[in-house]
Amino acid sequence: MPTDDPAAPPPPSNRRAVIATIFNQKGGVGKTTTSVNLATCLAAGGVRVLVIDFDPQGSATANLGLIGRPVPGSYELLMTGTLSATLMQTTAFPGVMLCPAGDALAGADLELAICTDAQNLLRQALHNARVPIDVIIIDCPPTLSMLALNALVASDAVVMPVTPDPMARDVLHRAWRHIQRIRSTLNPNLAIAGVVLTMVHDNPVHREFEQTIRGELGNRVLPVAIPFDTAILGSSRHDLPVCVFAPQSAAAQAYLALAAVIQDRMSALSRPVAQPAAFCDDTDGAEPACVMTPVPGFSHDTAAAALRFWSSKAGHTEPPAPVTKAATVAAPTAGRAPASGWHSPDRITGFAAGCVLGIVLTLLARAIGL
Repeated sequence: MPTDDPAAPPPPSNRRAVIATIFNQKGGVGKTTTSVNLATCLAAGGVRVLVIDFDPQGSATANLGLIGRPVPGSYELLMTGTLSATLMQTTAFPGVMLCPAGDALAGADLELAICTDAQNLLRQALHNARVPIDVIIIDCPPTLSMLALNALVASDAVVMPVTPDPMARDVLHRAWRHIQRIRSTLNPNLAIAGVVLTMVHDNPVHREFEQTIRGELGNRVLPVAIPFDTAILGSSRHDLPVCVFAPQSAAAQAYLALAAVIQDRMSALSRPVAQPAAFCDDTDGAEPACVMTPVPGFSHDTAAAALRFWSSKAGHTEPPAPVTKAATVAAPTAGRAPASGWHSPDRITGFAAGCVLGIVLTLLARAIGL
């Protein structure tokens, strides 16, 4: 690890990590983007994070740069019941480890259907793990499958991304009811860390949706919303988190602010309270082994500096915005190339001038009787 890295992780700990699942039953709401960028921002701020890619599509694995590498990961974690060092792959970002999704994960639901106590397999593996990790973030598939159920049963908290549209709102309420059932039966300790609005435009429709959701769920809706940003599309194309691809972008800044909020809520969960005896391995008669790791404090300035550092190493340093001589100079529409061909201002002006000249000549010809 380079000595000039501003986000060097702290020493290892013998306590278990705080576990958070990113979940919604609807696809396309930003679960993977939130998982990867939240993990990267937390690591940039000094928190040691493990991302578990529990989605057979493997988008989090690709976004963290491990696409095309056949290594053991989340399928082996589930089936062996042990979080070993061989299942945690390093990434380009110090402090971020990845338990990747492989091809075998696609058939895991079928295998779990015939397993005894299948919903508790991941919980037993993670609650007994003693690894130098502060927070585990699980990226779930967009359905309440056995994989997602395992993640929710194993977790201390759940974060629910939602886009501002009526269909997503309906699915959010359905997912909310499922989580309440899980809390009342399989995992009474599951806390709802919050609902995060994603892909938000600054327009009346989205503002009205946000007001509706906040009216229904109150402070369970997190104070940070993630704006729609084309930088996210570019980051996916380069297999990078947007907070590294474009650290000064609106989405990256929002995820950095979200990381501070989530870190605060994770810290409240990581108080030193022993877990149920069934998941403890207290062999030395001292402090219970299942006490959670206290989540380190999060420094926004340190995280921002680390993200810029990682961005420069990845070769994605953002150029400064061009400065115009006067505020009245029209700039091209954001996200679009300057107009060219018949749509260019010069061509349109020339065409209009030609039309005017033609009309004048016609009128002049009629006036002189030609």
